[in-house]
Amino acid sequence: MLGRPLVERRKQVLRLTPHVPPGEPHPVWWKAGLEAALPLVVVVGGPRGGLPSLLTRLAGRGYAVVASELPGVAPGTRPYAADSWRLLPELIDRYATSAPRSGVHVVGFGLGGHLALRAAAAEQRIGTVHTVGAPVSGLFTDLTRLLTLPVGATDVLARATGASGRDMLRRRLAGLAVTPEELRSVAATVRVGVVTDDPLVPPQDLALLDLLLDRAVFQKLRGSGSGPAARPLRRWLSAGLPRSRTRAATAPR
Repeated sequence: MLGRPLVERRKQVLRLTPHVPPGEPHPVWWKAGLEAALPLVVVVGGPRGGLPSLLTRLAGRGYAVVASELPGVAPGTRPYAADSWRLLPELIDRYATSAPRSGVHVVGFGLGGHLALRAAAAEQRIGTVHTVGAPVSGLFTDLTRLLTLPVGATDVLARATGASGRDMLRRRLAGLAVTPEELRSVAATVRVGVVTDDPLVPPQDLALLDLLLDRAVFQKLRGSGSGPAARPLRRWLSAGLPRSRTRAATAPR
């Protein structure tokens, strides 16, 4: 029957159905698998509409999964700023029920990847970081780049930082670059999804990551295959995570 919900047609997926009760931190909008002592994956940023297929794939492969919007984007949160990276240690404190040797895994889209890199410099419990479209330095130090950004990208940055105009956006972004000292302090393995001609990530950012990170792995992603709902991206993310001992029989492919 066409109108029957997915969880009714596939009963085994029922336990993966996310539920965020009232009182959860404002940025968290999806979570699953937290009832068991499973390795934790935290996903930060990315469009909500494109993420469910990725999140259910990760949960089906035996991970506890928490998805969070960016500070400044989620209702009731302060604008994205230099200390926004502290969101990740807070989420780890709240949701990491076990401490596997591989650590907590973080997937960050856009500014979510920027946040993840800064957090990994200070938070030793983070074992792997996956970034897609994450600005590192150029966007924040060469503010003339704002003049060349597509309107959609500028709108996202303005919404996250609470900037009401281009001049305010320049001021809000200044000082947010991930510093060389921070990159040298990252002990986690960082897997970087590289999208050709990404307006937020100039080639200099990739060179900086390659030079200063202790363990960096780069993967080229085609533009059409770099969205959260794209199968190539889901496969790349899954392949880069340590295999969980627990895996649901209905893991999405």
